[in-house]
Amino acid sequence: MRQTSGRLIASAAGLGALAPLLLAGGALAAVPVHSAEWTLACDKVSVQVADYNPQFTNRITLTVGGETLLDKKQFGASFSQDFPVKAHTKDVAVELVVTTDEEPKSPVTKTGTVAPCPASPSPTPPPKVTPTPTPPAVSRTPTPKPTGPQLAETGGGSNAGVIAAAGAGVLVIGGALVLVTRRRSR
Repeated sequence: MRQTSGRLIASAAGLGALAPLLLAGGALAAVPVHSAEWTLACDKVSVQVADYNPQFTNRITLTVGGETLLDKKQFGASFSQDFPVKAHTKDVAVELVVTTDEEPKSPVTKTGTVAPCPASPSPTPPPKVTPTPTPPAVSRTPTPKPTGPQLAETGGGSNAGVIAAAGAGVLVIGGALVLVTRRRSR
């Protein structure tokens, strides 16, 4: 009888040690979460892409009205840019495609339309606009540097609570097994 209770206690202790590790391993293998957002206005398209892994090749393609404004442009962890939309009198189709080598079979694809800008209510001539030179295309988008003091990671966003709860549950089960084996041995 003592051998059986000893094995039962050893099994409970082993389970108590392994359960948090197994639970944590599943939490660490979580699917990455990427963000690809855009704002469509009658005169511009604003693209904001974030939370990509810069260790992989990430690409973005943007087509507005059949014209490709970005053709598989590579970026690091994030990308943000506004694109002017040419004057138009009918809806213009817009397509955004973001791919990453981290998840090659799961591209983010968004489609939408840009409506024409409303007509001006007054018949006054439009103001003269002096064209501003377009800056040359930059081959690499710099990652914005955080401003201000950096905050320490507190673990608030981690799975520490789930792991702690699992560990506590295993300890309760182990304690119950010890009590059961003591009662049987009497």
